[in-house]
Amino acid sequence: MAFYHNVGKSRCLGASTEPFGHKSIQEVYRNVCIFTYRDAEILFVHEELGDKEKLMGACSWAHQFFLEHGKDIEEECIELKVKVALLSAEKEDWKKKEEDWKRRESELKAEKDLLLERESELRAGTDLLLQKLRKSFNPEDPWKRILHSYRLETLPSRQSLARFLQIVPDGLSIPLAPWTFTRLAATESEYRRAFTCGEPGYHCQMISRQIDLLLDLYDKPEKIDWTENAWISHWDSWFMETIFFCLPDDCPVVTGRDTSYYTSTGTKRPHSVLYVLPELIGVFRGEEKRWAGTLLAGIEKAKSPLVELETKPVWMFYGLEYILGYAAVGPEVFVVALHEDSTGVYKIGKSRAQQLLHFKRDTKGSLPEILICLFNIVRIIPVLGRICRELGVERDIVVFESPRKMVRLNGFKPVKKTYDSEEAWRNVQEIYEAIGLVNEIVIPEAGILLDSQHEYLLRGANIERLIGHQEPVPGKKKGSHLFYPRLSYAAKPRNGPELVEALLDTIKALEHLHKLGWMHRDVRWPNIRRSFDTGTWWLIDLDDAAMSPQLSAPKHLAAASHAPELSLGSGEHGKEVDIWSLGYLIRSWQSEHFIRPDLDTLSRILMQTDPAARGTLDDARRELERIYKMM
Repeated sequence: MAFYHNVGKSRCLGASTEPFGHKSIQEVYRNVCIFTYRDAEILFVHEELGDKEKLMGACSWAHQFFLEHGKDIEEECIELKVKVALLSAEKEDWKKKEEDWKRRESELKAEKDLLLERESELRAGTDLLLQKLRKSFNPEDPWKRILHSYRLETLPSRQSLARFLQIVPDGLSIPLAPWTFTRLAATESEYRRAFTCGEPGYHCQMISRQIDLLLDLYDKPEKIDWTENAWISHWDSWFMETIFFCLPDDCPVVTGRDTSYYTSTGTKRPHSVLYVLPELIGVFRGEEKRWAGTLLAGIEKAKSPLVELETKPVWMFYGLEYILGYAAVGPEVFVVALHEDSTGVYKIGKSRAQQLLHFKRDTKGSLPEILICLFNIVRIIPVLGRICRELGVERDIVVFESPRKMVRLNGFKPVKKTYDSEEAWRNVQEIYEAIGLVNEIVIPEAGILLDSQHEYLLRGANIERLIGHQEPVPGKKKGSHLFYPRLSYAAKPRNGPELVEALLDTIKALEHLHKLGWMHRDVRWPNIRRSFDTGTWWLIDLDDAAMSPQLSAPKHLAAASHAPELSLGSGEHGKEVDIWSLGYLIRSWQSEHFIRPDLDTLSRILMQTDPAARGTLDDARRELERIYKMM
């Protein structure tokens, strides 16, 4: 630094002026003071000095030198010692604050982890308790036989769903415990005919227990001024617990209340969700509000449960006609079907709620009708779960973690990728900017883009776009980028024609990169995702993209899934590595499916060790188009 260049570290604490040659004492002192003042600011802030005692000593020496010679110099030199002392004190203060922030951050993180753990335990504890109750009942409980007799193979259509939920299936006879049947028989309802008085050793224990619980709720005094939380036990008993108890053993489920686990609602958590296992897809949802006069009056309000059922969930159930749910206000409830909002041109996750049935918990006479509705819902849920598995329906919230970044999918909101290092974050920014894949846009408050924005971003090459970012703050926050569109994370080609379509779409994306002089270098199935809108396949994750050619290769790319020149010799490589990866896509898909001989032959050509023998993207495209016509 300037101080050491002009004075010399060995002379900092001395009073000799010999090192300054022919310069006058006044000029020497002025330079010493100015350089000391400036360097103190720089060195203290950037922690480059190491030994602040020596610098303070040098400042004292300069001040003494000034007193001895008594010459007038610039005002900044007079304030030197005070300025340096203030800088020192300020630095110590910031160090203390930084330590406090880090300690507080650690405490908050530990507190958050504890709360999440407790929430998970509570959720699991409720379901475990219900599971234990189920297992405690008679294994020969006739309820299992009844369910098996009335199980569905297909879903009722949405148009006939309201009628289906009201119908008592032909021949349905549910034997109840004598005491339970006596209590239920006192109600006046045509739906009572579905229930009979069982014998002490032969009746539906689970159903009898749940009906007793519901009848007990009717005996409690109804208070229209109850808060929303006061009604939770009623809604849970009516719907989630009853459905949980009544479902067959081959349809395992878990329930969640006021949680954002596995379901996309942003900060607006669903009041109640029933998930089918093992995929954890929420096929039954509930939204609730406190009593506000009547349910029909509450519908007009912005925060009515029916409105929330439409606005909260992200529609991810492509291929499924509907899922089920309920909207409750105090003692009144609507059973609804949630379905895709088909009014827009583009599928960006909007849903609509169709009102099916309306119940009011006013007298016990309404209970048998509600029980028949719940019985029919229990018949539908296993079919919903099976269809979700067959269609590959995905969870709307998913988090992937790797050593280099964390990827968070949240419905149809932009995909958020958070990077472990600032260098990686900046590298991705520079790559997407250089290729022209950055489209900074204003994201609506709800997080889901407008139809016009969605349409705009789907134009052009089938490569994900970078649409926003959050810069890293050293020591405090990691940098992240927002990408669009949200694509399927699980979809893979299911047959030969779909495989060829995926390969042709991948070639289209690679041609766009190669024309600009770039190569992807990491073309694998995890980086090829299917669009929910068009069914086309998109190329993502250009983190390792580079201009072609390169003299060396990234060290973290696995040799088994990448071209040999990336791991052998000097690492010099070019665009041919992407052509090799097309062959690897075929080969890795082949490990799980039967493949045509002509596709197998093509994969061998594309994966030649000699890059020049692999052909071009145009060669591969023509051969794939020929094969596709023969399928």
